[in-house]
Amino acid sequence: DERIVKQIPLIADFILSMQLHEGSNKGAFHYSLSLETGEKDNRFVVGTASKTIFTLLELYKRTQNKRYLDSAILAAEWLLTMRNPDGTVISQVKIENGHPVFERKYSNLYTGEVLSALSRMYAATSDKRYYAAAEILAEDFLKRAEKDSYFLTDDYRSSTDSVPTSWAVMSLLDFYKISGNKVYKKVSLKCLDEIMKRQKNDQND
Repeated sequence: DERIVKQIPLIADFILSMQLHEGSNKGAFHYSLSLETGEKDNRFVVGTASKTIFTLLELYKRTQNKRYLDSAILAAEWLLTMRNPDGTVISQVKIENGHPVFERKYSNLYTGEVLSALSRMYAATSDKRYYAAAEILAEDFLKRAEKDSYFLTDDYRSSTDSVPTSWAVMSLLDFYKISGNKVYKKVSLKCLDEIMKRQKNDQND
């Protein structure tokens, strides 16, 4: 539909306008913009950068406009800085009174988004740093899946919430695509079996 096509450049320009190009958070995207004041907030979330990378890579694939790939690379470089010493992910950073405040709670959702983003960046660029960083996260998911009997938990959601497991599955499948290692597919299917066990089948519910 040509009406949709016409909107894409405007939306893409807005996305690019939300990215930082200097400072310690270079490459990150402001989480939100106030439509009333026009001010961008000083909250930078790894999930925002990751899902924007998905979009930028799709735009690049469709248009071959290098500015989208360049923006995705810039965001991926920031993601590499948002890691703990063990390679796991710091969820977000806020700038408060000029100083960075890091969120240390563990999130499967954010970690999964980063794993998917880095996996897709490796597929697009063949940069081995993205593969190495993604592999650390994928291996950590394997350990967490086994520990949690394939229904994963994190510091954000209740033990009955399926979101942590769902994101682990989606991101492990992204890593499986670039690694070819069937263990990631195998664990994903085990996790999906656990999710299916919890599906609501009561017609009165």
